[in-house]
Amino acid sequence: MHPNDAERPYITITADTHAGAAIDMYREYLDPADRADFDAWRGAYRNPSKKLLGNKKTKNWDSAERRADLESDGVVGEVIFPNTVPPFYDKAYHVSPLAKPEQYPRWLAGTRAHNRWLADFCAEEPQRRAGIGLLHLNDIDDAIADVRWIAEHGLRGGVLLPLPRSTTSISSRCRRRTTSGSGPRSRTTAS
Repeated sequence: MHPNDAERPYITITADTHAGAAIDMYREYLDPADRADFDAWRGAYRNPSKKLLGNKKTKNWDSAERRADLESDGVVGEVIFPNTVPPFYDKAYHVSPLAKPEQYPRWLAGTRAHNRWLADFCAEEPQRRAGIGLLHLNDIDDAIADVRWIAEHGLRGGVLLPLPRSTTSISSRCRRRTTSGSGPRSRTTAS
């Protein structure tokens, strides 16, 4: 150990913090075509989580309050996962079921609004914040577009929750597709 090592402060980076906008803040991050639906949804929405009512919840979106709280714990950087309820959801993203086909367009709009908000939130302190965007697997083209958007806008990764529940695993479905003659790896042999 170097003699000066005992005097150096530890640098602490937390890899599991959570943030999200206040419900009303998400409105400006929605596409304009979704805002009337948001207003109707917001008028009927009630937060299902009583533990997030009160002053503690503001650390999810209040940058100055969040920084002061982290610094008081000696934390200089954070990886940020979703925590609040995105537009059009019944509850938080990470505890919601897979979007049903009729829910998917609105939930996709809500997750994209969250990602836009998170990119702005992280841009306020880019050396301290690494945001993890939200993704859906309902439509692979949408998921690819969202991964690209996340990368192009400074977020550092993506979360694929909730995962689809199926009696057949994704890997076995892919294996069946590629060996059944319908996938890109299929081959025809002469007999």
